[in-house]
Amino acid sequence: MKKLFYLLFLFPFTVFAQWTWVNPLPQGNDLLDFYLFNSDSLYAVGTAGTVMSLGNSHTNWDIQHQIIPMTPLVRVEFSSPNDGYLLSEYGGFYRSTNGGLSWNYSSTIHYYAYCIKFINETTGFVGADAIYKTTNKGANWVKKLQEYVTSIDFINDTLGFALSFLGSIYKTTDAGENWYLLNALPSQWYTEFDFINEQFGVVVGYDGAIYKTYDGGVHWNYHTINTNRVVTSVYCRDENNFIAVADSGLIIKTTNGGARWILNNKESIVRLRKIGGIGDKLYIIGSYGEILFSDDFGENWSKIGNEITRDSLNYMTNIDPGILWVAGNNGTILNSTDYGQNWIVKNLETSENFYSVDFVDPQKGWIVGSNGLVMTTNDFGETWNQQTFPSTSRLRSVDFYDYNYGFIVGDDGVIYKTTDGGSTWINLSIGNYQFSKIYIKDSMTVWIANLQRQLLRSLDGGNNFNLIATLNSEVYDILFINDQKGFVGCKGGVYKTTNSGETWSPKSGVDTRKLYFVNDNFGWGVGDKGRIIRTINSGDRWDTFGGPNFFEKATDNLLTGVYFKNIEEGIAIGVGGTIIKTENASPTPVELSFFNALVNGYKVELKWQTASELNNQGFEVQRMFGNSDWITIGFKQGLGTTTEITNYSFEDDLSGFNVERVSYRLKQIDFNGTYKFSEVVGILMPPNKYELTQNYPNPFNPATTIRYSITTPSKVKLQIFNALGEEIVSLVNKEQSAGTYEVIWDGKDKYDNAVSSGIYFYRINAGQFSETRKMILLR
Repeated sequence: MKKLFYLLFLFPFTVFAQWTWVNPLPQGNDLLDFYLFNSDSLYAVGTAGTVMSLGNSHTNWDIQHQIIPMTPLVRVEFSSPNDGYLLSEYGGFYRSTNGGLSWNYSSTIHYYAYCIKFINETTGFVGADAIYKTTNKGANWVKKLQEYVTSIDFINDTLGFALSFLGSIYKTTDAGENWYLLNALPSQWYTEFDFINEQFGVVVGYDGAIYKTYDGGVHWNYHTINTNRVVTSVYCRDENNFIAVADSGLIIKTTNGGARWILNNKESIVRLRKIGGIGDKLYIIGSYGEILFSDDFGENWSKIGNEITRDSLNYMTNIDPGILWVAGNNGTILNSTDYGQNWIVKNLETSENFYSVDFVDPQKGWIVGSNGLVMTTNDFGETWNQQTFPSTSRLRSVDFYDYNYGFIVGDDGVIYKTTDGGSTWINLSIGNYQFSKIYIKDSMTVWIANLQRQLLRSLDGGNNFNLIATLNSEVYDILFINDQKGFVGCKGGVYKTTNSGETWSPKSGVDTRKLYFVNDNFGWGVGDKGRIIRTINSGDRWDTFGGPNFFEKATDNLLTGVYFKNIEEGIAIGVGGTIIKTENASPTPVELSFFNALVNGYKVELKWQTASELNNQGFEVQRMFGNSDWITIGFKQGLGTTTEITNYSFEDDLSGFNVERVSYRLKQIDFNGTYKFSEVVGILMPPNKYELTQNYPNPFNPATTIRYSITTPSKVKLQIFNALGEEIVSLVNKEQSAGTYEVIWDGKDKYDNAVSSGIYFYRINAGQFSETRKMILLR
C-alpha cells in the first residue's frame, strides 16, 4: 500500500552554465549499456546521467547529460519503440513513454541494480540483490529469487536464464514466477551471458573466463583464453560465431565455436563495457565515450565520432593572449592558440607520461614527466629537445621564473633548482615525499606542496624550505593572486590565506586539483568526478557547478586543469582526453539554494533560500491548480546585491479550495525588468472529502490499483467480494491518518490463490463513510 505525500523539488533558477564537449566527440563520459532498435539505431547510457541516441548516419547524435542528476545510468531497455526503462547505479528505475526523449522516476528497486530485461510491453525483470519482476511496466516489483544476479536473458515469454555474480545458473519456464538452479560454475566473478536458443549460451567473467553450454545450462565447457583481463560482455551470432570484449580494449572472437580464438587489442586503449548487434552489424561501447562499429562481424572496426586523443590530460598552462599548452599521458602534448577552440597535437615520439608544462613566454618552455624526463623548446613548441636530468623519478611539477631560474619537483623527495635554464641542476631533495606542485611567487619566495598534506616555503630563493602547514589531505595546487592572498587546492577542498601564507583557512570541501583566477574576485577550481567550483567573492565562498543547487556539469571524469579567458568563457581538461568548455559561466542574478513547500492542514508554507543575489528586485509567487493557468498570489522584496545567505517564506491559505494538486513557482525579477522562473514545486493537498475512486485499470489482468481518500484519522477497512457477496480478501484493516492512499489487488484471495475471471466488488468502511464499487477481472 502506498500513501500519496506531497511532492518536493529542490532546484535552482533555470539558467545554467552549460559545459559542452570539445574532445572527444560526440562526448567523453563512460558508456555503460546500450539498446539497439535496429542495426542502425542505437540508444546508449552512461555516467553523469548521460543518454545518447544515434541515427542512421552515425553522425546524428542527440546527447543529454544529467537527465538524472549526479547519477550513473547503468542499464537501458525498451519493450516497444516508445516504452523505455532505465536503471541508475543506485537502483532507481525510470520510465519513458516517448522513445527515450524524456524520462520519469518510477521507483527504487535496490541500492544497486545490475541488469534489466523486459519480455513484453508490461512484464520485465531486474537483477539486483534478487530477481525482481514487474507485470505493470515497473510500477510495482515483486521479489522472485534471493540471489545477486548480474545478467538475465529470455528466449521467449516463458523460458529464461539468470546468472549470479559467483556463477550460479538459474532457469525459469513460467515467465519468471519460479527459478531453479541448473548448475554452478567455478567460484569467481562473472559479468554477463548470452543465450541464442534454449540450448546454447556463453558466459564471461573475470580472469578471462569464457564458458559455453550446448544443453541449456546443465553442463558448461571452459575455454582457455590467453588473457587474465575482465571479460565484460559477449555477443553470440550463432553457435560457432561469438565475440567478447574486455578491459584495456581487448576484443576476443571465434568463428568455430571456440576451437580457435582471435585476440584483437589494437583498436582501443579504453575499457570496453558492452558488445551487441544484429547479424553481422556490431557495436561496442566503453569508457570515455568510446563507440566502435563493425558491419562484417568484427573483421574490421571503425570508431564513431572524432577525437584529438583519449590519453589522460594532466596539466594545462596558459600564455597570453590565448595560447594554451596541455601535458598528458603517452607523450601527449597539445597546443591551442585560440583559447582552446582548436588544438594541435605535438608528436614527441615518446610513450612517457607528461605531468606538467610551463612557459616563460610564447617561445620558451619546459615539460616534465615519468622516469625523470625533461624536455625544452626554444621555438614556440615546434621542436622539443631532451635535457639531461639527474633523477629518474616521476617529475610532477615544473615552474620557471625566467629563462634561467626554475625548479622541478616530483616523487622520492625530488626538488631540483637551476639557475642556467636547465644546463645544470642543484639537488635540494627532501626525504621520500611525493612533491606535487612547485610555485615561484617571486624571486625569493618559493612554495612546494606534497601528497603528504604539507605546504613548504622558502624565503631565500629555494635554498632552504620550511614546513608552514599540514592540511587535511593531499595538496595538488598552489596559487597566489596578490602578495597577501593565495589558495591551495587539496583532495579535501580549498584553503585560503590573506597573510602571505602564514596561516591557511578552509573555504571549500570539494576535491580540487587545479585553480585559476581571472581577477581578484572570480576564480574556478576543478577536481574529481567532474566537479567545477567557482567563487565570485575572492574565494570566501565556493559554489559547485553540477551540484544540486548550482550549475549543470558535463562529465563525471576527473578534471585536472582549468583556464578562463574571462568571467564567462572557460575550458577544462581531464582524464580520457577530456576537454570541455563553457561560454556562459557568469553568475546568475540569484543563486537559489532551495525552494520547497510544506503543507499544514489547508495552508501551504513556501520557503526558499538564496546563496547570493545580484540586482535582485524581488520574487513574484505564482500558483497553478491542476493544469490551469498560472496566477500571481504575492510578492517578496529582494535584497538587491548581496553575497550573504538569505531566507524567504510565504504562506498560502487554501481553505475553501477543493483541489488535489497545486503547483508553485517563483518569478525572480531584476531591477532592470528582466526575470527568470524557478523550477516548479508540486504538492498534493490533503483531501477535503471521503472518496473511493474507480479502480484502474478496469477491466484488469493480473493486478489493479484502488485509490481512496479520508479526511480525518479513521479505522479503515477495504475488502474484496465476489458476486455472491463472499469476502475474497481484506486489503486494509487498520487505523490510518488523513490522506490519499493507493493499494494494489493482485487478483488473489486471502490464501494467495488466483481467483477466476468475473465481476468483483470492493468496499471501504472508514468511520461513518462507506462506499462500494464494481470491477472486472479478465484472465
